[in-house]
Order: sequence, then structure tokens, then C-alpha cells
Amino acid sequence: MTEEGQRKGVSRRTLVKGAAWAVPAVPIIVAAPAHAASPECIQITLGQKACKWPGATNYYSYNLELCFKNTCGGTYTVWVDHLENNSKKPLAKCGVGFEDQKIVLGPGFDGCIGPYAYSSCSSASTIRVYGWVGVKDTPDPYLIGEVATSGQVVLAECAGPTPCKALPTGC
Repeated sequence: MTEEGQRKGVSRRTLVKGAAWAVPAVPIIVAAPAHAASPECIQITLGQKACKWPGATNYYSYNLELCFKNTCGGTYTVWVDHLENNSKKPLAKCGVGFEDQKIVLGPGFDGCIGPYAYSSCSSASTIRVYGWVGVKDTPDPYLIGEVATSGQVVLAECAGPTPCKALPTGC
């Protein structure tokens, strides 16, 4: 027997063959926007003053009060860019709206903003709130929260006439 035949262990050739079938151990890192989603510790709900003026004759109007709760521990600033319903139809403010405010949520913040009147192109079972939390004006606003307007949560009808006088552009 030759000296080579008596060696025990794994040869370089066996190592190379095994490595060809092994999964690479190099991690793949995908860059994500710094604020691609709201922190889970920021919650948005409808306030008790929220109500609706139902039907097309009322321009599918809503009087929206949004409540914010910050359980993060730090201070967060929220900017609302736009609202849309579950059919991706825009909600247009009828006067002043959430888009006109910088909303600062300190540690433990638990309060409501509004109500503000909005009209829509159609009825909504959900209203989606798009904007930024923390850093404003990154290329695209993102979904920072959504609130149900029907189903388990039923909005009361608003008293009096709607202040909205038209449907949003693009209906």
C-alpha cells in the first residue's frame, strides 16, 4: 500500500465536491426604506365624534376624528398625506383636515384629533390613512393606519347637513 492510501480523513477533493452542493453562507441584505411602515406601537382608531352623512346626495361625507395612541416610549411626529377608502377612492377634505397638521405624539400620548369633514367617491367600509411617521417627505407616503367604518364598528349618522359641497376630483 502506498502512503497516500493509508491516510485517513477527508481529502481536498472530497471537500471541493461537497462545497459545490452546499448552500452559500453569505447573507443577502435587501435595503428597505428607513420608515417603510409605522411602528406597531402607534395605533390609529376612530374617535367617538366620528360620524357619516350617508349617500350620494351627501357626497359620501364623513366627519372623521382620528385617535392616536403611542406606546413606543419615545416621541413620534405624524404627518397625514391623504386618506382613501377601501376601493382606493380618495377622500377630500371639506375645509381644514388632518393633512394641515403636524401631529406630535409624546410618550404615552392617547388622544384624538378632529373631527374634520371629508367627502368621498363612494361609501367605505375602511378608511386608510397614508403619510409618514418620524420622517416627512420620503419619496412616497405609506399606509400608517386604517380604520373600519362598518362591520363591527358602525358609524353613527351625523346631525345636520354636510359641509361638503362636492365629490373629490377624480370620481
